[in-house]
Amino acid sequence: MSWQGGYAQAGHWQHSGLAVRFDGGLESKPGDWYAALEQRVSGKAEEEGVVASGVRVFGKYGRAPGSVATFQQHVMAGVVLDGGLRRGSEDAAGLAVSHVALSNDPASGFATNETTFEAFYRLPVLGSVALRPDVQYIVHPSGSTGVRNALVATLRLDVSY
Repeated sequence: MSWQGGYAQAGHWQHSGLAVRFDGGLESKPGDWYAALEQRVSGKAEEEGVVASGVRVFGKYGRAPGSVATFQQHVMAGVVLDGGLRRGSEDAAGLAVSHVALSNDPASGFATNETTFEAFYRLPVLGSVALRPDVQYIVHPSGSTGVRNALVATLRLDVSY
């Protein structure tokens, strides 16, 4: 197993002024923390003239005060296969799951939390341009038990410069 090409980060964030709470009051300088980790577990990182290959795993976590923020906690984890289904290509395929704990403040109006399962494929088409089809299945969209689960498909156009 090759453990190269990873990163870890953590930090604190803080609003610089007043935020309106769900109950209508004001909260001064609310803040909390976040963390992210990505690690290549096989293959090689991209280098000059050599495309990336192998598998990367990642995770993200973030918090916010439930009295002022819709998303009180967010946890995301996933895996990316560099090279996609075409060995030696610049393609990438990925799977992820994301869970959002919505504010539990009674005035926020959220009945439950939201979970999303996602799959994507990145396909370079022209130099710095790539297409990225993405499919998501969202359980309890907007934290509502009265809204049906949703299947969402998108096609993104990525341009690097």
